[in-house]
Amino acid sequence: MADRASQAVPSCSPFGAALATLHLPDGDIVLLPASARRLPDRPVIAATVAVQSLDAVRWVVADPIEGCTGDTLWVLTHGLWLEFRAR
Repeated sequence: MADRASQAVPSCSPFGAALATLHLPDGDIVLLPASARRLPDRPVIAATVAVQSLDAVRWVVADPIEGCTGDTLWVLTHGLWLEFRAR
């Protein structure tokens, strides 16, 4: 992990590249660069929400950001990124 921490790793998110990714059985921890901040002096926080269908998200949320894999939508709200991922 120490070697990867110094390299930018492509990320399937609106943030661009991640500094490092730690893969765990139930999910990933992704370290992002300070340039990914949307609010000054605030950490970048994101959460993934599993949904049955992205159509409901598209219906409720104005202008969600399409993920690069086609099965995710990203929304920025109150300084928190939400990733809606289809099951």
